[in-house]
Amino acid sequence: LDRGVMLPPSQFEAWFVSLAHNEALIDRTVEAVGEALEASAGGD
Repeated sequence: LDRGVMLPPSQFEAWFVSLAHNEALIDRTVEAVGEALEASAGGD
């Protein structure tokens, strides 16, 4: 959430992409997830 993206709280929930999500928003989401994974692995 600190990076502006909310990940689904359960493995059984999905992420939804719609026409409201442009390429820049999708790129930012992928970037934020990568940052969060690095931080959780201790690479912050």
